[in-house]
Amino acid sequence: MLQINNGPSFVRTGFLALALLASCFSNAMIIERESLSLPREIENVSIIHENNSFTIEDQTGAHVLQPYQMSSELRNIPTNKLATMLTAGSYLKVNKALNDASYSIDLQQRVIGGGAAGAWWGFYTGKFLTHLVAQAAIGAVGVGVSIVATPAAGWVVVAALEKTTLVPVEYVSNVVGVGTGILGAVASGPA
Repeated sequence: MLQINNGPSFVRTGFLALALLASCFSNAMIIERESLSLPREIENVSIIHENNSFTIEDQTGAHVLQPYQMSSELRNIPTNKLATMLTAGSYLKVNKALNDASYSIDLQQRVIGGGAAGAWWGFYTGKFLTHLVAQAAIGAVGVGVSIVATPAAGWVVVAALEKTTLVPVEYVSNVVGVGTGILGAVASGPA
């Protein structure tokens, strides 16, 4: 979206109408700031996509990017496909070479997530499964001791293992819970 901050409102409205009319006859698209990731040293640039190519305008002039300066997804991309990708959450990461005034552009995907219910469900699912695996292992050891020795010895071993592994199992279940909670949040976040 083109933004004009100075001048009377009728001038802004007229300029925006003219820009909209010109864009109907042209296949050019000015990339919005929200769809860009720029380093601080090159914040004052504008990026235009026209005729399946990119032009970066800065203080020194216009720089038409060559195919080797773009990620493979951006080479020969039509304007309507680029607009769809940027609307769907992708963004362009712009880099400037240190030794000269050349630029490069990469297509990046935003990490989508934030589903609170999915995070909660994922955390407690991971925690439960960790405790389930630990209890199954302790139970298997107890059954093995009961077979080899007496059933009372098996119960004593189970009780001892419960006491000695409580803290490590709880720690591991929290770590696994956080990991599965993150996965749940990403999986259930906004699409």
